[in-house]
Amino acid sequence: MRFTRVRSAVLAATAACGIAAGAMAAIPAAQAARPSAGRVVIVTCAGKGVTSPSTYIIACADANDYLKGLNWSSWGVPASGFGKDVINDCIPTCVAGKFHSYRVKVSLWRPEPWRHHGHLRYFSRMTLTYTRAIPRGFHRTRVIDLLP
Repeated sequence: MRFTRVRSAVLAATAACGIAAGAMAAIPAAQAARPSAGRVVIVTCAGKGVTSPSTYIIACADANDYLKGLNWSSWGVPASGFGKDVINDCIPTCVAGKFHSYRVKVSLWRPEPWRHHGHLRYFSRMTLTYTRAIPRGFHRTRVIDLLP
């Protein structure tokens, strides 16, 4: 009789483990193995991580190329929106040049871990697609590497 009780307890424990294993199998493998994604930011010239900025300086050294009037339709991976790319024509020199605005579609992509910033990631690529006029010397689509 005692042997039957021990046997029942072992069978019950085995069944419980089987149910737990079945529940774990219901979670997709990619989701179970995926680490916490963390928030994704774009890093400014001042070294700050921001989300959904209304302006963004592309040329940090001299600010001769920047985005303004940015409206974001999504801030995920990728982030996308519209605005204006403002570029100095540098004619005859960059000091004496004039700024011209070009309508663009902006896409931020390829998030990378941002070292020494916890779980934050930063967008390492920006694609600008000129929707109307194209600046002299550029193509309709422009890919820019972004550094933290």
